[in-house]
Amino acid sequence: MAPTFPVPLVIPTSDGKICWMDVSAYLRRESAGGKTVRQIVFAGERFDAVSVQNWRKRVLAAGRQDEQNLQDNRRKETC
Repeated sequence: MAPTFPVPLVIPTSDGKICWMDVSAYLRRESAGGKTVRQIVFAGERFDAVSVQNWRKRVLAAGRQDEQNLQDNRRKETC
């Protein structure tokens, strides 16, 4: 399984905090070569407004980079 979109995993801790992690990169890496992922090693961060803003910035920056790569490829194709 190699998702092309964000896959958030959200869990509560025993002390009542909420933690989360985007597992899409983990799933891509661990399922390389057709392996089946049966467990996820949770390495999340606290789920709060700051962590969501930081995640949003990373996702938007990656999207802008993908768009730039597409534009670069289109320029190469038309030359």
